[in-house]
Amino acid sequence: MSKEVRISQGKHTTLRGDGSHFYFCVLRAACCVLLSAFTACQTANDATSRARSEGNKGTLSRYDQYFSAAMPAEGKVWAVGQNGKIVVSHDRGQTWSAQVSNTNQSLLSVSFPEASRGWAVGVAGTILHTADGGTTWAMQNSGTEKDLLAVQFLDPQHGWVIGAAGVMLFTQDGGQHWQDRSLNADANLNHLYFLDAQTGWVVGEYGTVMKTTNGGETWEQVAGQIPDTGDEGKSWEELMSAKDVGAGGVSTATRGGLGEEDNLFAVYFADANHGWATSTGGRVFLTEDGGAQWQPKETGYEAPLFAVGAACQTCPLYTCGGRGLLLRSSDGGNTWSEVKLAERAYSYLRDLVFLGPQELLLIGTQGTLLRAGV
Repeated sequence: MSKEVRISQGKHTTLRGDGSHFYFCVLRAACCVLLSAFTACQTANDATSRARSEGNKGTLSRYDQYFSAAMPAEGKVWAVGQNGKIVVSHDRGQTWSAQVSNTNQSLLSVSFPEASRGWAVGVAGTILHTADGGTTWAMQNSGTEKDLLAVQFLDPQHGWVIGAAGVMLFTQDGGQHWQDRSLNADANLNHLYFLDAQTGWVVGEYGTVMKTTNGGETWEQVAGQIPDTGDEGKSWEELMSAKDVGAGGVSTATRGGLGEEDNLFAVYFADANHGWATSTGGRVFLTEDGGAQWQPKETGYEAPLFAVGAACQTCPLYTCGGRGLLLRSSDGGNTWSEVKLAERAYSYLRDLVFLGPQELLLIGTQGTLLRAGV
C-alpha cells in the first residue's frame, strides 16, 4: 500500500512595497484562494519545504536541470546540473544558494568524501574540484574530451571517474593527476558504486556490469553483452581488443542475465552479495551473488529509473525516475510500490539523497529540489 508524502516545489518569494498592511493581507488571501485550485496552502509545520534561493545570491530557476546530489555532512547538501550549475543547502534542503562553478559545461555527477573537499564531473571531460567546502571551484585536467558520467571518491586522495565509450579514470593524489584506465569498449559507463576500498561495481549500456575486488587494479565484466569468439579463456580486455571484433564475423553472448536491451543507469549494493541496478522500462535488476547473475523485477511502471539506494542495510529501498516516479521496496527489491507525492512532480527525478532514515531529497529537471518525508 502506497504512503502519502507531502512535498512542495518552487521558489519562495516575498512581497515588497509600501502599501498598507491591510491591502497586503487582502492580496495574500486572494493569492491563497487562487492557488488552492492547484494545491493546498502550506503551513509552517509541513514536513517538507519549498526549495528557494537565499536573498539576492540565488540564480535558481524552474528551468534548471539537476542530475546528481551528495550530502557530505549533516545538513549540507550539494546538487549539480546543466550549464555548470552548482547549488548548496546548509539546512537539509530547506534553502538553496547557487555557487560560481566557472564553467558552462553541464555537470552530471558530484562526490564529496568529506565536507571540505569535493569533485564534480560532466560533459567534454570536465572535472571540477573544491578544497574549501565549495567556496571556490577549480578545473582539473582529465586528459579526455569524452563525457564523464559518474564520479566517486573513496577518500580525499583516491577517486574514480567513468563515462562515455568506456572511459575510466583513476586518481590517487586528489585529482592532481588522472590515470587513464579506460576500457576498449563502445558502451557508455553510467554509474559506479564502491562498497569499500577494494570492492566496486560499474554499470552501463548493453547490460554491462564490471566488478573489481582488488581496488580497481583489474576489472572483470560479470554481466552484459560480450564478444563471442569461442574462446572462454580470454579476458574481457583481450576479447574487446581482438582485431576481428566488429569486423562482421564475431557475434555477442549474454552473460549474467543482462543483455543488449538493458541500459543500466544506477547501481547500489547493501553488502558484498546483495545489489540492485535500475534500467529503462521501469525495471530493477536484483543480484544475490555479487553481480554474477541478475534477476529482472518488474515495478509495474514503464518510466526509466535513474537512482537507487537505501538509508541503511536493512532499510527499505527507494528508486526514482521519469515523470516524478518514486518507488519503495520493503522486501529486498522483489516487489515495488509507488510513493504517492502529495503535490505530484512531473519532472524527471535524477537522483536521491537520504537526509535521514525517513527523509529524502529528490533532485531533477524543471528546477526540482524536493525534500520529502518517507
